[in-house]
Amino acid sequence: MSKWSRFFYQVHKDALLWLFVFLFFFLFRFIFIAMFHESMQSSSGIREIVRMAALGLQYDSKFATHWIVIPLLCSIAGALNGREIVAERVRQTMGSIFAVLAGSACIISIVYFREYHEPFNYIVFNAYHDDTKAILATIWADYHPLINLMLIGAVSAAAFAVRRRTVDRGLISRERIDAWTASSLRRTTALTVIVVLLVIGVKGGAFGIPLRDHRDGVTKDEFLNKAIANPFMSLHRAYEDHRWYSGKTGIDAYLADGNVRRAAAAVFPFDGPRGSLDEYMRRIAAGAKNGPPRHVVLFVIESGDSWPLLSQFAPLGLAENLGEFARNGLSVTNFLPSGNLTMQSFTAVLTGIPYTTGVEINYQATSRSPYPSSLAAAFRHLGYRTRLFYGGRLSWQRIGDFARDQGFEEIYGRPHVEDAVAGVESTEWGVLDVYLYHFIVQTIQPDQPSFNVVLTTTNHPPFDLDLGARGYPVKTVPPALASFFDGSLDLKTLGHRWYSDHWLGVFVR
Repeated sequence: MSKWSRFFYQVHKDALLWLFVFLFFFLFRFIFIAMFHESMQSSSGIREIVRMAALGLQYDSKFATHWIVIPLLCSIAGALNGREIVAERVRQTMGSIFAVLAGSACIISIVYFREYHEPFNYIVFNAYHDDTKAILATIWADYHPLINLMLIGAVSAAAFAVRRRTVDRGLISRERIDAWTASSLRRTTALTVIVVLLVIGVKGGAFGIPLRDHRDGVTKDEFLNKAIANPFMSLHRAYEDHRWYSGKTGIDAYLADGNVRRAAAAVFPFDGPRGSLDEYMRRIAAGAKNGPPRHVVLFVIESGDSWPLLSQFAPLGLAENLGEFARNGLSVTNFLPSGNLTMQSFTAVLTGIPYTTGVEINYQATSRSPYPSSLAAAFRHLGYRTRLFYGGRLSWQRIGDFARDQGFEEIYGRPHVEDAVAGVESTEWGVLDVYLYHFIVQTIQPDQPSFNVVLTTTNHPPFDLDLGARGYPVKTVPPALASFFDGSLDLKTLGHRWYSDHWLGVFVR
């Protein structure tokens, strides 16, 4: 058999591997949409789905082309030296690796989307800052790892079987390829087609427009736009975003030219130059009519939000205490989130610096001393004793060191509570709120003015507390709210919000 025959026979199997990878993602995309179809806008129709699929196929084409590069090079080498067995084995290996990795990535991406309502993003690579033991415990308790491993095994096995029956066996016999490639014109034509298809595949399209995430907004449906990139492409983007953000050292992530003075002059409504950023930001408060409060307690409630305060959700009883405090005090319900994770929001609260560009403030060298906008530093200047109370371990996200660097004089975490309060119960993430509040009452000195920040942990996955035994009164979904329960939330999960609000009310009173 000629070199040409060997080459085209092996290349036709590489093409089958390409088609195998391409169709795998094509099928997964529509399974994904079917699973989360309730997230689609009711106005989205066939036209929007076709737009989504067309761009998604470009991503799949690009990935599949890159995946077959190594087998293709081995096919060329095998045709020249007659050792086709190497090309066969490399192709089989790449197919098997894809079956396992793709099966894993697709199942995990479904779990991830169910939790975050996003494809893979930078949060994946922020996990190494977190409490690994707690994360693993949460995964075990809340995300059904054994079932998901079985699903990964089933999907990978099915993909493996399809690869063996198609890619490994081939669809065209050597004899037919040998006969077809006898003509030099046909060989030239076939080579030209292969090169053109490779170029189109590597670029992800035929018109020279590179694939970028800002091009994904091809539909009016946010959910369909999120379904465009396959899990591997989403993971690649997440890595690139994380690498770019983590390479930033601070001000260059916010201001490309580093000109703080010009930015301050544009933002703050003052005439004339100022000597420092502090002068631009300075405000003089009128002060309280009855003098400063003796104790200030700032609660940052894990996974807290304001929708339970809306009247239509009152039958769930999730925020009765917070609702009472809002009615009898001051309440502001409109906020922009600083980040998607607890520490991103918490660092913004402590420092006054929003998490806007991926800069992890608690890991920056500049955070080793208090920022001018830091809360603790301001309250210390006013004569308050500053304390942080956290229900978890102070090593998490270096929260203990970070708080101390930002001006907190006393810092307490889970070990302090467990040593001081009898019979402490805990979850993977920290002590239950009731015990944290008991410890705070014991610690605050009535005659010494203090500023206290409290970060709770109980309203956090895996949501495995027995809320019925702890007094949550709602046992069934109220009929008026039945339409809101689509299976993504249950009363046990929501009951943890009630628990958090209940003990907040007890502590405040």
